Order: sequence, then C-alpha cells, then structure tokens
Amino acid sequence: MGLPSTANTLLSTLTDALQKDACAVRSLEEAHYVDAHRAFEQASTQQSQIRDVIEAEAQRLLQNGNKGIDVLSVGCGCGMLDAPLLAHLGDHVNSFVGVDPNAVALDQCRQAVGTASASLDCRFECTSLEDFESDRHYDLIYCSHVFYYVDAPAVVLDAMRALRRDTGTLVIAHAPKERLNALAQAFWPGQSEDFYVPALRRLLSRNGGAAPVERQIDAHIPRALFDDATPQGTLLLEFLIQAQWGPLSAEVKAHVADYLDRSARATSADHNLLPHPVTTFALRGVAAGG
Repeated sequence: MGLPSTANTLLSTLTDALQKDACAVRSLEEAHYVDAHRAFEQASTQQSQIRDVIEAEAQRLLQNGNKGIDVLSVGCGCGMLDAPLLAHLGDHVNSFVGVDPNAVALDQCRQAVGTASASLDCRFECTSLEDFESDRHYDLIYCSHVFYYVDAPAVVLDAMRALRRDTGTLVIAHAPKERLNALAQAFWPGQSEDFYVPALRRLLSRNGGAAPVERQIDAHIPRALFDDATPQGTLLLEFLIQAQWGPLSAEVKAHVADYLDRSARATSADHNLLPHPVTTFALRGVAAGG
C-alpha cells in the first residue's frame, strides 16, 4: 500500500532537513540498541500477537504427531519473544537454539530463557544465520523483523528452509511499508527500499510449492509515548529511527513529531494510536506420518 500524499510530503521535508543535518545521524551502539528495542516492543501490542501465531503453529505440530519439538529462533534478540513462548510450551519443547549477531542481546536472551525454562536443552550462537552451523534440523523455526537487516534475503530464506525438517514449520513476521517503517527509511538510506511484505511474498513464492499461510496483525503504539521529555519516549524514538535522538537538530526533531502526529489515528477512547502492523507467513511442511 502506498503512502498518502501528505505523508510523502512530510517525508520529503524531513529528508531535506536530514541532508543538512547528516553528520548528526549517529547509529546506536549494541547495548543502546537492545534497550531501545526492548522499550519499543513493550510499548506495542504487536509482540504478543506474533507470539500467539508462533505458538499456534507449534501446537499444530504437536497435534499432528510430534511428541516434542526442536526450536530455532533466528534473530532472537533479547528473548522477549522466546522466553514466554518456551514457558507456555513447557515440556513439549525438546531443545531450543537462539541465533543473533548482537552479543548484548544474546546474553539477555540466555538469561531470559534460562529463567523461563531452566531445565531446557539450550544453545546460543552469536552469529548471523549465514554463518550458523548445525548438525540437526528443526521442527519450528521462526524469525521476527529480520529480513530488513540482511544483505541477501534469498540466502537467509534458503538457509532456514534447509534447516527445517520436512514435517516442520517456518514462521516469518515481516512488516509492510506503512507510516512508521517509511519514517525509519528516511534515517536508514542504506536499507533496501522495497523489501517489505510484497517483496518477501515474491521471494517466498519463487520456487513454487504450497503457499504460506498468511495472517495480518493490526497492532499499535500510543502516540503519547513518543515523548523525548521522558527516557522511555527517547528510547522509542531512537528505535524508530535507528539512530541517536540527542544529536539531531531541533528542525529534524520537529519534523519527526509532526509526522507522528499526522500518522496517529484517533480511537473511540480518545487515544491517538500509531499503526504498527505486521504480516506473518507460516511455511508448513508435510504432516508427520504423511
């Protein structure tokens, strides 16, 4: 879906301001990125809904004859998605592997999973999936918001498919290029312009086979939380733009605030909410015993 003309105009104005302020756009260090990511996911209703989709696919595997499942989380981050999922699935999980190139995030994932599932056979690898080595296959593989960060999405997809058991399921959560993603793009010019849901859908269908099961999730984040007068609000802004907020000029900050104000939607409860949608794709293998 394309952006309304008003949004495009605001982005164009912001882009012009950023060109004058380019030296002030500074990337987030690993630890700061993890803190900002955690704050963002806690503010949104999206994460729990993605987890529900993944858990439903896990339960489907169990109902189809799997006595226990081996799980691989690609881009596990700090474990916000993984720890509650593993706790809910309990003894139905045989093993868990978390892969992420961010050492700070991976250490937090290790701690979170260890607290939630102390007796589980776990392994954590600080690497990209392209460099990940495994002598086993997995019943359930999932990743959330990973493909924007990789140089070769097709290579990563092929690697996940190769690691999945024939009877297993691969779940991918990926965003459309809606308002918040388009704003991030203005600060992130090195990112592929078009690798959002339509591009992923084309990639998933390139080799034919059964179409993935798609689900649309309509999540949101309250606009009022993006307030740079508070530590949480600053973290939300920094994750949104993937850059440090403090060094930016007052002009750039004002354009970001204007864009968020124009992007928010009023609700019946008199709240202004920023849409934070995501699409999940479940690539299912053959049923066990089939």
